[in-house]
Amino acid sequence: MASRRCSSAEFCASWSVISVRGNGGTGSIWWYVDICGYAGSGASSEWAGSGTSSEWAGSGTSSEWAGSGTSSEWAGSGTSSEWAGSGTSYVQAGSGTSYVQAGSGTSSEWAGSGTSSEWAGSGTSSEQAGSGTSYVQAGSGTSSEQAGSGTSYVQAGSGTSSEWAGSGTSSEWAGSGTSSEWAGSGASSEWAGSGTSSEWAGSGASSEQAGSGTSYVQAGSGASSEQAGSGTSSEQAGSGTSYVQAGSGTSSEWAGSGASSEQAGSGTSYVQAGSGTSSEQAGSGTSYVWAGSGTSSEWAGSGTSSEQAGSGTSYVQAGSGTSSEWAG
Repeated sequence: MASRRCSSAEFCASWSVISVRGNGGTGSIWWYVDICGYAGSGASSEWAGSGTSSEWAGSGTSSEWAGSGTSSEWAGSGTSSEWAGSGTSYVQAGSGTSYVQAGSGTSSEWAGSGTSSEWAGSGTSSEQAGSGTSYVQAGSGTSSEQAGSGTSYVQAGSGTSSEWAGSGTSSEWAGSGTSSEWAGSGASSEWAGSGTSSEWAGSGASSEQAGSGTSYVQAGSGASSEQAGSGTSSEQAGSGTSYVQAGSGTSSEWAGSGASSEQAGSGTSYVQAGSGTSSEQAGSGTSYVWAGSGTSSEWAGSGTSSEQAGSGTSYVQAGSGTSSEWAG
């Protein structure tokens, strides 16, 4: 495949330049197609079979398609949409709407205050939306997105996904990879199959689930809840409500003045509640609970349990292990 760069004269024109050259060999014909388009405030559209396509639309609508080559477009305040079969696609929309799809290549887009959406089959996708809505999906590659105050959704099959939402809603799913998200004052939720998941929610609600990996969740003054199948789970809630459950791993949580509750199947559980209510259950492991001036209650099957309640009520039960408690 041979291609050429469009000259500055072609980009200064208000129409598209199509150059088609034929070369007759021994019973064969080779076609070379180069397309360059420029639209000041109108609509531009171009198609390149296996070559290179590039277009710019000032405040209009631009759309392009590249079969297995490289496509790149920019739309000032209009709508831009592009599709690249197995190549590389880049799209930027100032305050409009941008859509990009890359089959197995690399796709990247930026939308100032509009809506951006992209899909990458097995490549790398990355998008940023200033205050709009961004959606990104990567089959088995790496996906990353950032939404200032809007809504962001990201899904990665077996790769790495990471997203940030300032004050909006963020949600992501990672099959067996690593997922990490941050939501300033909104709601964040993520799921990691057998990888590592970590999330932080400033004053909103956060919830995560990790199948057999490691999950970390922190909620400033909201509600946090997490579940870890056989891994390690740890969460912290400033003045809200925290719930944590670990199947056979290690669970630990801290609640400032709220209610905390956790359950550990056969592992180790630690829970601390400043002035709220704390309750935990450990099947055959070790459990520790401390409640400042609230109510604490724990149960340990055949392990070691220990709790302390400052001026409240404490209940402790140990099946065949060692139990110790202190009540002010």
